[in-house]
Order: sequence, then C-alpha cells, then structure tokens
Amino acid sequence: FDNCASLRNINIPESVTSIGIRAFSGCDIQSISIPDSVYYIEESTFSGCANLKSINLGNSIVSIGVGALSGCFNLRTITIPSSVKSIGACAFQSDTKLQSITIPNSVDKLGAAAFIYCTELQNIVLSNSLKSIEYWTFAFCSSLQSVVLPSSLTTIGEKAFEAAGLRNISIPSSVTSISRDAFKDCQSITIRANMGSYVETYANENGIPFRPIVTTTYAVYFSSNGGTFVSTIQIAPSDLIPHPTIPIRTGYVFNGWYQDIACTIPWDFEADVMPDTDLTLYAGWRTKESDIQYEVNTADDTVTFTGYSGSLSAFTIPAEIAGLPVTAI
Repeated sequence: FDNCASLRNINIPESVTSIGIRAFSGCDIQSISIPDSVYYIEESTFSGCANLKSINLGNSIVSIGVGALSGCFNLRTITIPSSVKSIGACAFQSDTKLQSITIPNSVDKLGAAAFIYCTELQNIVLSNSLKSIEYWTFAFCSSLQSVVLPSSLTTIGEKAFEAAGLRNISIPSSVTSISRDAFKDCQSITIRANMGSYVETYANENGIPFRPIVTTTYAVYFSSNGGTFVSTIQIAPSDLIPHPTIPIRTGYVFNGWYQDIACTIPWDFEADVMPDTDLTLYAGWRTKESDIQYEVNTADDTVTFTGYSGSLSAFTIPAEIAGLPVTAI
C-alpha cells in the first residue's frame, strides 16, 4: 500500500504477525488498530502518514522499526505496550504534534534520533531498563523543558538533546559517560545530579549550570482568599513552582498569585524559585468591571464611582478603576 494516497481505512486481520517495510507509507490513514497477533512493525511502516491521528498498538509487539512512524505530523499521543523491547532509529522523527510519550520498562534499546524534531513533545517518561541515549534522540525537541533520566542509564550520546528546550535535567550517578556536545545549544539548561558525581564534573568542565539533587521538599500553600480550593504541593528548594490551578470566585476576576497577604508583591512563576522553607502564596482578585458603573473625569483623570449591579453581599469600592483613582462616589 506504499503511497496509496487515497487509502483512509484498513482492517488488519488477526492472522497477521508482522507488518513489512513501508507497508502503509504515505497513505491517508487517520486511525488504525494493530491486532495482538502482530509482533513486528518494520522499517517505515507508517512513515509519511501525515493525517494519522491515532494508532492502537497491539499488546504483542516486540519492536518498532526504523522510521516506523516518522513524519506522522498529526499524531498527538501513542501508548507503547509493555511487550515492546526496542524502538528503532528515527521511529517518531518529525512527529510535530506528539506531546507526550511513555517508554515502558520493557524497552532496553532506544534508537538514535528516535524523537528528533518532535517540536511539541513536552513530557517523556523513560524506561528503567534503558542503558544509553543515542545521538540526536531528543534533538530539536524545542518544547521539552524537563527530563528525569532513569537510574539504569550509563551513557548520553552525541547531540542527544541538541537544541532541546531543556531547563532542567536530572541525571543519575549511574551515568559515567556524556558526550561533550550532548546538550549543544540548550541555552537555558541546568543539570541536576548528586554532589561529587561524574555528572557534576562534566557540568563544571563544560560550563553548564549545576544544582545538586535535593531530597528535601517544602510545602507551597495557596490561599485563595475566598476563591475555590487549590491543593498544596511539595517543591525542592531552588526549583521553579509550576503554575497551580486558577481559583474561581463569584463576582471577581483572578489577578495572579502574590507573596504577601496584601497582594502587593506578585510571584513570578518563570523566575522566582522555591525558598528553603514552607511558602504561602495569596490569590489576588479584582471586581468584575462589567458590574461597576463609573464616570471618568477627563479634567483631572480621576473616576467617580456611580453604581454596582453585581450580586455580592459584601462589596469593597476599588481604589482604582481602569487604572485611574476613584476620588468620588
């Protein structure tokens, strides 16, 4: 079926045990299910299936071949079954809509450039059986910001994360070999590892910011100030705090998180880091301006508050409206 550009649907019978080289390459398939009878997906089987959005891999597949799903530009998610032992080179190359991937612990070989140019890939969970990350495996994954590498890993190959969007990568002490250009053009990366490890030496020798792995965490409490509940999270010192759920409060518009109860010092989730103590952040609110009536005094750029049409049982007249001071009621 190679380059059958009009082929959109196909059913594979349970008698099939392998799918050969370029079997469906370049087809217009949008979804497909691989039966449990199939053990092997060969080289470039679904390469260039630009409209493939979903694929259900059978639970007997042992290997995913070289370039098997490369160039599937609309593939967003895929579940790799625990039967898979190896993933070939360039297997998911240029799958630009792929956002997350979990490599099961059964996989002990991940081919070179397996996820190169997966520009929307944000989350990866790697196999605990993986020994090495080959060259260009996650190169040019520009949305990939954070990675935790498994304790089984010993080697990180040439340009493995070149030009990835990495900000943080945690590398275990089991790693004893890292290519000098493994993190080439990762402009914002910080390496985390144990103090005194080979990884710390590597980071220092290559001018890459290093932070020791810290097992202690502290609580971040979110005081929603009358809004819906936001769960407490645990964060290690010097880490960025991820954006929490935005609370909801009837009659108000959320105005960000603040370090002080008066809501005068905003917390910058892109720059401020966790202190080595528990932290409380406070929700800031402003009244919905659609419920407020006011007049702008153009002579002196002040505001006269003229009315409120909302449903609040208690109301605080704002000190400013539309950026101008309220001077009269």
